[in-house]
Amino acid sequence: MCERFRVKNVLGRGGMGVVYGAERIGDDKRGKHVPRDVAVKVIKPPTDDDWTAWELFERSTKVLQNLHHECLPKVHAFERTDRGRLVLVREAFDGGTLEERIADSDERIEPKRLRALLGDMLGLLEYLQGLVPPVIHRDIKPSNVMFRTKGDWKPVLVDFDTIVSRRSGLTIVGTPGYAAPEQFAADASPASDVYGLGATMLFVATHTDAD
Repeated sequence: MCERFRVKNVLGRGGMGVVYGAERIGDDKRGKHVPRDVAVKVIKPPTDDDWTAWELFERSTKVLQNLHHECLPKVHAFERTDRGRLVLVREAFDGGTLEERIADSDERIEPKRLRALLGDMLGLLEYLQGLVPPVIHRDIKPSNVMFRTKGDWKPVLVDFDTIVSRRSGLTIVGTPGYAAPEQFAADASPASDVYGLGATMLFVATHTDAD
């Protein structure tokens, strides 16, 4: 993959692609520190006439490559193959998702951890919404917040396939209970992400799905 990474195993499958565990081959000589273990997401071209999701993934990954924040995944490589597949190489996460910690493990956290988690996510939104134009994620929810290691509580927002950089998203995206009402009219603003974060933190505090 991308001439520098060798696939080891399958981490997950979705409707359009597969996420693999992979390792860097040899020493990195491009001036950037790339860890040995990475995750590779491969998106296959659609078989029908609906290219929207495929195009959104390509566009969002190019945006993510130019973003730098501790609560964002690091992108190490990205390419479109001669067969039309999109290949994204990003850092690997071993700490699971916020949804898994709360819903599956029934993890009870102290108020100070809840405040720290909220503060980290608000700091990320401040960064994204301070860009010109602002970056709007549109699908903030517990399953899209991950952690780098099992004992770490520093959140990482993932799955940027739904981002837009203007007020109107043109497409209707969002998860019921977490998406702001205006998103279902194909209208999203920076405030829509604040709504999604609020619903996510309500889930953490009550162990009740927002829907």
